[in-house]
Amino acid sequence: MDRFRNLGFVGFTVVVVAIASYLACSEEIAGTVRVALLGVGPTLAVGIVGAYLLHREELLIPLVTFRPGDFTRGFLAALGIFATAFAATHFFMPLTSSRASWLLRVYLQIGDPKILKDHVPAVVVAMALAAIAEELVFRGVVPALLEGMLGSRRAWIYSAVLFAAAQLPTAIALRTGAGWNPLLPAAALGAGLVWGYMTRRWGRLWPAIISHALVDWCVIMMFRLYGPSF
Repeated sequence: MDRFRNLGFVGFTVVVVAIASYLACSEEIAGTVRVALLGVGPTLAVGIVGAYLLHREELLIPLVTFRPGDFTRGFLAALGIFATAFAATHFFMPLTSSRASWLLRVYLQIGDPKILKDHVPAVVVAMALAAIAEELVFRGVVPALLEGMLGSRRAWIYSAVLFAAAQLPTAIALRTGAGWNPLLPAAALGAGLVWGYMTRRWGRLWPAIISHALVDWCVIMMFRLYGPSF
């Protein structure tokens, strides 16, 4: 029965996040606070339930324990992810290419950086909650449930794939004249593998949470992938 329950919760999680991601990327709400509410709220709610499940199995406390060096690990991982994303952007989506519209569409959805900088405290809270919720769910809860069902040490890889699958509807919602937009699913898969490995390697979520939050802050508030954010 536990296996069916766990499988059901994993499936429910992916469906909820997929629907929320699609709605958060709707053009009608681009640049509004509803993008953040839809992007963070449902995942956070699932994460709270998932945290309870982990607590029942006595798995939560080790995952959320902070250790010296976690910030450094998160910072270095964020630096590597940003450098890779920056290089990939300029190689595969130069401004002269129609594919550049994919990234521009994503930034249109997020909103004007000047407006975001006028509300820095709210942005910090939203990014922190998003990083905590997504890492708790897809690097904590889902791998633990999958490992319990499959008995596999590769559960973190399967979880990264599911994380990317939950972002697939955004390819439709963020489509442009260049076609369906693959950026968020691709980013979720690449970064999800890095953060999943980090969590598996050190047995804690904080390195991945810190890395996730720093990457989001950098590409949204500091240095958007086509240049500095002003």
